[in-house]
Amino acid sequence: MSNVRDLKGQRFGRLVALYDTGERENGHVFWHCRCDCGNEVNVRGDSLTSGRTTSCGCYQRERSAEAHIVHGMAKHGE
Repeated sequence: MSNVRDLKGQRFGRLVALYDTGERENGHVFWHCRCDCGNEVNVRGDSLTSGRTTSCGCYQRERSAEAHIVHGMAKHGE
């Protein structure tokens, strides 16, 4: 476990890594994170460091609400 990168206190977009959950999946470490919106989520460390995960999902919900896009209707202009 000495090669596990310590992400505690680091910010990744809207998420701040709080602690290593101890959960492992195929050698990947999960971190418990707090989002700026107040939600807390567990996220794989490599998803945080690569920039693949930057929020709890609130950003996508905000963007969808702003665009007023309903899934499957964007191509039809409805």
